[in-house]
Amino acid sequence: YGIAGGHAHEGEEEVDVRIDLQQTRYELRSQYDFNRAIETAKILIATTDYEHTEFEGAEVGTVFETGGTDARIELKHAAIGDLVGAFGLQYRNIDFNAVGEEAYVPPSDTTETSLFAFEEWTVSDDWVLQGSARVERQTIEPELDLIDYSGTAYGVSLGFIHNVSEMQRVAANLAFTQRHPNSTELYADGPHVAVQRYERGAIAQG
Repeated sequence: YGIAGGHAHEGEEEVDVRIDLQQTRYELRSQYDFNRAIETAKILIATTDYEHTEFEGAEVGTVFETGGTDARIELKHAAIGDLVGAFGLQYRNIDFNAVGEEAYVPPSDTTETSLFAFEEWTVSDDWVLQGSARVERQTIEPELDLIDYSGTAYGVSLGFIHNVSEMQRVAANLAFTQRHPNSTELYADGPHVAVQRYERGAIAQG
């Protein structure tokens, strides 16, 4: 980690930059089979506590802290003729904080909520059609009187699989995807020691 930081100014002794990192994650996974209109329900709940401290020699430089919660439920429905698939809901919250001279991104709270679905239709022994869709709502609330971010992103894909023979398959997919900016891309303003560059976000450009 120390390669990128700590270069000395003229007449100064070079300072070794290192990192002390700790992460704790608790995760619960569960699955229940109904064998009805909804065949299976899968649930994931996880919480993560992450912290890393940058040391410049023996002195503490900057401390980065991230706490978050992830939750996901996926429901697989019973076959409707030759159509099988699943749909679900995903939630994520990230609480970010940085303290120190090189805290180039302000503290922020990010919340994401998504709905998704995937379906597969076996047209014949030789042809299978697939489709998926996702809609994701994200909000970022930064400190320091900066502008909040709030937006909706969409994704959709269509594809097919053609069984040419028992040993050969041909597949093709077409996808349209949108991605939300993260807090660094929106609000960064300062030197990023780990990669030796100055980063500046652009909330106005999204």
